[in-house]
Amino acid sequence: MGKLDGKFIRGAVGDITFKKVGKKQYVQKKSKMTVKDQTEATKKSAQVFGQASSLASSIRVSLDSIIGFYDTFMVSRFTGDTGYVLNTALVAETQKFVFNPNSFNRFNGFEFNLNSPVKNYLFAQPEVTTSGNTLELTLPEMNIPQDLRFPQPGRNCIIALQIAQFDLKHGYHMESNIQSAEINYAYKPAIIPASKFTFEIAPGCLCIIGIALKYYEKTFAGNDTVNNKTFNPSAILKAFMTEGEPNMEITGAWLEMDFKNQPNP
Repeated sequence: MGKLDGKFIRGAVGDITFKKVGKKQYVQKKSKMTVKDQTEATKKSAQVFGQASSLASSIRVSLDSIIGFYDTFMVSRFTGDTGYVLNTALVAETQKFVFNPNSFNRFNGFEFNLNSPVKNYLFAQPEVTTSGNTLELTLPEMNIPQDLRFPQPGRNCIIALQIAQFDLKHGYHMESNIQSAEINYAYKPAIIPASKFTFEIAPGCLCIIGIALKYYEKTFAGNDTVNNKTFNPSAILKAFMTEGEPNMEITGAWLEMDFKNQPNP
């Protein structure tokens, strides 16, 4: 109930709240959102965040061999991007996610270590094509050292490639074996022929292609790894949903994960 305070009004009158701050009168309309509404909205937001954290964690685990050393805020950055993707795909009426082939485009080019982005070292653009259950990745012909930088003392580079797949409907994931191309820099220009890599993919799944540049130096005692906490180029090359519906006869043999595209209770 509003009260007079000199020439000012304090308190609530209907759905209007009056406040006196110093020598000024402020008028504010009350929110029509009830405590129940706020609780439901908060609950749903927390559920999506929890699902984003779970899915992001499974992706990081699957690509762990590619990711290697990452920057301080990578986990929070990637969880944030995953949350954005899920919120965009969420259907309010069913509380389920509806994904299309491009739903995970936000992951394309995600750098796991901002101290040494892949894009600052590899300038040749890999090409990805799919046909049925086959994914083909092509590293184009490269001119060395223009298309691939070699930081001191690393004069040898392994370009590592891996795919991870996720059956988001049933909650299963897998990662392929790493395939790679090794390039050595002998302090003179060279042309490296194109390389092709083939991976098997499953229908109706999230497919993520990871890439890493692993440098090393040859010494009398063997190969000495150059990559470290502040220098470790690794990124997501491409992320997309494959065509079709997930087949449990295939994905059921994969590893289980907590994330499942099921309605929130």
